[in-house]
Amino acid sequence: SEGPHMLGGVQIVSQSSLGITRVKRKDRHRGARAQQLENQQFLTWLSVEMSLEREWQKIQEETYRSMLKREQRFGLGEKQSDVITVQPYNENRVELENISIESEEDLTFINASFVDDKNYIAAAMPHNLASERDFWRMIYEQDVPTVVMLNKPTERKKIPYWPNKQEKIRAYSDVIKVILLEEEYDQNIYCWVRKFQVIVNKKYYKQGEPDWNFDDEFLVSCDYNFNEKETERKLNDTEEALKDCSVTVTHLQYDDWDDMRIPDEKEVFYQFMYMTSKQQEETEHRGPMVVHCFGGVGRTGTFLVIHSTIQKMTRLGGKAINVLDILGMMREERSSLVQTAEQYKFCYRMIWQFYEDRRFFRAALV
Repeated sequence: SEGPHMLGGVQIVSQSSLGITRVKRKDRHRGARAQQLENQQFLTWLSVEMSLEREWQKIQEETYRSMLKREQRFGLGEKQSDVITVQPYNENRVELENISIESEEDLTFINASFVDDKNYIAAAMPHNLASERDFWRMIYEQDVPTVVMLNKPTERKKIPYWPNKQEKIRAYSDVIKVILLEEEYDQNIYCWVRKFQVIVNKKYYKQGEPDWNFDDEFLVSCDYNFNEKETERKLNDTEEALKDCSVTVTHLQYDDWDDMRIPDEKEVFYQFMYMTSKQQEETEHRGPMVVHCFGGVGRTGTFLVIHSTIQKMTRLGGKAINVLDILGMMREERSSLVQTAEQYKFCYRMIWQFYEDRRFFRAALV
């Protein structure tokens, strides 16, 4: 990584400038040249830190001015009243289908925003049964292939919004059912990998009666015995009946990121980013990726800036992208994305590591 490079308007000399690598200490007899190099690297690091701090202050001021000019809040029902989070802008909020359920007036609202030309949905974590139901409705309606979760499910004394292995299924009256198909923990990247099937009741979505019994217990069994011909035949019939009223979604939960902080192990998170990118490539024919933390802004925004920038750099053959502009555009779609200067600097670290990796691999192929 010799020579200076520009990334988002900030001049960077090496990975050590962003804290990705550390200078190896020599013994006490090291030469003056080694000491001079270490001093230069420290000054470079200090220069980059100051540049990023200036960028952060700039984006904070611009966002504040922009927010003063816009109507942000959408009329909320009681289901939203027990938690205070950033709300979506009206013009790019995800609007649910207005299905008819007794005792509930507005079923179109969910705290979720389309981001980056609808490649992503940034959302708040569901916090009660009504918002859980609406979250899974969004997964079905938008044909979401992947959910990226960046907080622990028990954060702020909440409970998981999905069924566990003992439940297998969670039903929300007769509107929607969520079935846990798979669940495993990848300890190498601190990630829970789950797969769910989301089934909606056709009487709410497809006009007319469903082709199957919504209460049929066979539909919720995850222990199909394919050695029995009758079971296999019934399963095939069921899948045919469900094909236009169900979706399968992969749920990736990163388990090592506290609120208002950055991940402790950068290399592990970098591998998690790679995993999510691979998952997105395999399902690019489907809907947007949903990304959420507790409130859907800090950790969510940090992930989105990194992920979106890397995707754009890949399409442009590794050319540098202006990170400041990307965050600025995303904040026009959901306010407060990326909440701290530390998170903003972390975006640069991850993007720079990707940039350096691409340069290394290209050089190796020459």
